[in-house]
Amino acid sequence: MIKTILLTGVSGYVGLYCAKELLELGHTVRGTVRNQAKAQEVRETLNSVSVDTRNLTFVELDLTADQGWNLAAEGCDFVMQAQKIPEGMIWKRIRLAFLSPKILKAIVDGTTNRELSIKMLTQHDLPRDWSEQEALFLS
Repeated sequence: MIKTILLTGVSGYVGLYCAKELLELGHTVRGTVRNQAKAQEVRETLNSVSVDTRNLTFVELDLTADQGWNLAAEGCDFVMQAQKIPEGMIWKRIRLAFLSPKILKAIVDGTTNRELSIKMLTQHDLPRDWSEQEALFLS
């Protein structure tokens, strides 16, 4: 079954390889780029190795921002991450895996009394103790 995949980091080495494989399998690829010059570079690189890029589109997106993701992912079946992530960002994201279950439930249920975003959560040093997290983010 043919799918539409949002591919972050399409202009990098791994991203180009993933785009090539996905396109050759017949999928539609929407690649994220910083600017349209990068989009043209990706298209030319793939065309130079005889990849049909008719099912390749691009969206300009700042991967470190919260804005733009909904629009970029609209109509996509999957999101595939191929960009290089700075080490500091990895550690910030890993800490999110240790969020209090009450915080996660409040986010999913939409019952938080303030806007909780990845950016907001990663700007704080997350306490390991769940009750301390809940005092910080749910009060």
